[in-house]
Amino acid sequence: MLKMACEGIKYHNDNQLKSIYSYEDIFEGYLNNIKEIIDEDGLYPRFNFLEKALLAIVSHSNYMYGQLDYVEAYKSVYDAVCNRCDDLFSKRLLDSLIENNILSYYDDGDVQNIYFSYEKLGDYFFAKYLVENVDLVENILSDVREVEENKGSLNILGALLPDKKGMELFELVDRDYISKIERIISEVFVNSLLWRNHFTLNKKTEFFIDNYLFKFTELIRYFFKSLIKMSFEDNHSLNGKYLYDKLISMELKEREYLWSIGIYNDDSLLHILDWTWENVDMLNIQQKQNFLIVFAWSLSSSNMKIRDTSTKVISILLISAPSLIKKLFELFKNVDDDYILERMYASIYGAITYLENDKSWSDIIYELYEKIYCGKETYPNIQIRKYCYLIIDYYCNIHEYNMKKEFPKIFNTKSVWYDYAPSEDDIENLEKSISERYGEKSSAEFSCTTIISSMATEESKYRMYGDFGRYVFSSIIYPWKNQLNEQELSNIITSEILKEKYDFDNFSDFDMHKIKRSIGKNTEIERIGKKYQWIGIHRMLARLVDNYPPYTVEYSYSDDGMEKIDFENEELYLETLKEPEIIGETKRYNDFSTIDLYASINTVDPTYLNKRKIKNKYSLDISLFKHTFSEVNIETNIINEHLNRTRIIDYDGKQYLNVYTFANQRLQKGVDIKLSWSMSGCLVKEEDVETFYKNYRHINNNGIPYSEFRNCYFKDFSKSAIFKRLKSQNNEDNMCYHVSHIPIIEEYIWDKYRDESIIEESINIPLLSEELVKYFDLNFQNGCWTNGDSLVAFINQYENVTSVFIDFKLISDFTNMKGYKLLLGEYFELRKNREYKEVWQLLNIDSDSINFYISDERYGVLFNRYFEE
Repeated sequence: MLKMACEGIKYHNDNQLKSIYSYEDIFEGYLNNIKEIIDEDGLYPRFNFLEKALLAIVSHSNYMYGQLDYVEAYKSVYDAVCNRCDDLFSKRLLDSLIENNILSYYDDGDVQNIYFSYEKLGDYFFAKYLVENVDLVENILSDVREVEENKGSLNILGALLPDKKGMELFELVDRDYISKIERIISEVFVNSLLWRNHFTLNKKTEFFIDNYLFKFTELIRYFFKSLIKMSFEDNHSLNGKYLYDKLISMELKEREYLWSIGIYNDDSLLHILDWTWENVDMLNIQQKQNFLIVFAWSLSSSNMKIRDTSTKVISILLISAPSLIKKLFELFKNVDDDYILERMYASIYGAITYLENDKSWSDIIYELYEKIYCGKETYPNIQIRKYCYLIIDYYCNIHEYNMKKEFPKIFNTKSVWYDYAPSEDDIENLEKSISERYGEKSSAEFSCTTIISSMATEESKYRMYGDFGRYVFSSIIYPWKNQLNEQELSNIITSEILKEKYDFDNFSDFDMHKIKRSIGKNTEIERIGKKYQWIGIHRMLARLVDNYPPYTVEYSYSDDGMEKIDFENEELYLETLKEPEIIGETKRYNDFSTIDLYASINTVDPTYLNKRKIKNKYSLDISLFKHTFSEVNIETNIINEHLNRTRIIDYDGKQYLNVYTFANQRLQKGVDIKLSWSMSGCLVKEEDVETFYKNYRHINNNGIPYSEFRNCYFKDFSKSAIFKRLKSQNNEDNMCYHVSHIPIIEEYIWDKYRDESIIEESINIPLLSEELVKYFDLNFQNGCWTNGDSLVAFINQYENVTSVFIDFKLISDFTNMKGYKLLLGEYFELRKNREYKEVWQLLNIDSDSINFYISDERYGVLFNRYFEE
């Protein structure tokens, strides 16, 4: 079939693949190639002798099981073409078909038969014959055995009959008989959808889909997958709108079973997502809307790669067609699946960070505010709140609105706490009842036990804690451990899943076997139970924030239990056997607890719309070891001579200063040499430089003055409330050591474990700090910062060295004007064979010199290094 398809498409000379090819596109194109070979002199260009000959074979009364006696086939072929072709050509035609592998010849001495070399080709021509002989079709459909034997032809007939005669195959089945062959007829209908030139959705077809097709789970899942592919077609009656209407009318459990589980391993959906990611501009507005609907429903998937990729591609579609933001919001704002709502708002947020003040998304702000924050209770899902908060926050930043004044209910959220907290005995009884209902060792019992065990915390009395319960749930609800029992909180979620959310009849088999199904897949497939665990956590976090604001308790003690002594002029307190008495306590509420929570529950960055690291415009060869290897000596300062080549470079008539580098180089040329080099710059007030010298080693890691942000979104990096909160925490940490400075670089980091759509292990991009971007009024694109047409700074990546260079004169003028000193903090490690050298140093940069301040050096033998430390 694949060979015929490729040759058929080649014959049509299609420059671009269509989304749907009919059987005629494939088979007729393939046969036309063969026709030209047989009729090499071009004697019969307007006579389709090939079709006449093959139809004559399949229409013969003795044609059975795809075979016909050679002599009878010879006579049939000759009679079919002799009145239009010369006698010799007509006599040789059957053998020509055999020579060109259209037909094959079978001879065992007693029987000489011909049959189609490709069974599908025989099915196609028999279906073509049946199209013109509807009475024969009705005879076949009235006999179960005939239906089974002609299933291949009926599959093709299911596509040809609507195109040629305007009727569906199921219309030819006697109503009293259809129940006997309803599965086969339903299968034929589904299999035909992607092979039709046209499709008409009428009341008969809708009735058949709803009353017959929906009886068969696997067929309806295949039907939905076909609808995904047909979304390419602008005006197809089974497009995205039809899919939307079908899915939105279902209850959540039914939709989860038929749709979400059905697409969990749909590679074709991933291919369409990837294609759209790269080719969104090739789609018209109707196709974009169709795909938007399909991908929005795909957000319900338990396949993390499908869900993460769908989130990004929806953002891309919305950026390319901003008018669809309101459409998406209107279609899905009331959907009953929190997975879809969480990621829908994430995608909208991702899009608006690129659209800035475009009117198309501004229109939804107040409606979104009303929907999430102004009901009887604030929508009880922390992820949905987070993205809505960020959307409104972005809107306020652009328009310079006071968020608290314009949207006050964001800061006064409310929700109802749970009616009761089940005990562990309650959970155990639930498990017993499910086991009794479905049987021991059943998939339902397995799913139930898995959910309970997964949600068990260290405070569980009956079970070993699960990894999810201990490392995920317990860490997330840590701010409330001084108020509530974590196992009781876990029990609330577990009980709700088992009693209300989980469909043991329809989900258990998938959850029990999904690990086996996902073997070899380069992605994580969640259990449906795990999906509801996450949703339960996100809902609980919202209710916790509203009803139990996090606080820490600070205690004051009497000094009765302490003995004060003087030791070398320092007062120390030694504990005695007497327990000190608590004489007071103070609750200190965290005013930023919600923002801190937002920063801790990130899963995907919808504003970073690359599969890999951004492709930078520049890739200058700045190799650290550019010339020679033999002179590198552990005990000499030759390394700085190599590094100096990269500190200031000349490019395009300007000097650029290296203000950030991260490098790992391993070189082998007779000598094993490895260099690790980390460097970044900062600005320090002139009067604070001496204090900075003394304390800079306390900054971040090894005294490198830059900040990493793992919980901030790329496009809204320096503007969002999350960024500002994390930056203030960094500043507070640095001020503990009295090291006041402005970092030049703030590094964006996003790890692959958070985002399955990313191809690389992690994304890390050094970005100029907010202060410099604002001061120089810079725009960032493709790794470059520009002011108008002037290049101010750029990221340079060459092999395994990443650097940031900035216009030396501009940054020097800035520091002089503002009273700053530009300092570079460096750490490098050199290994040569078994020896190593480590150096920490500061560089004081003036407009005409680089002054070195060596703070520490260490030497050693690598083998003993870790034991010595």
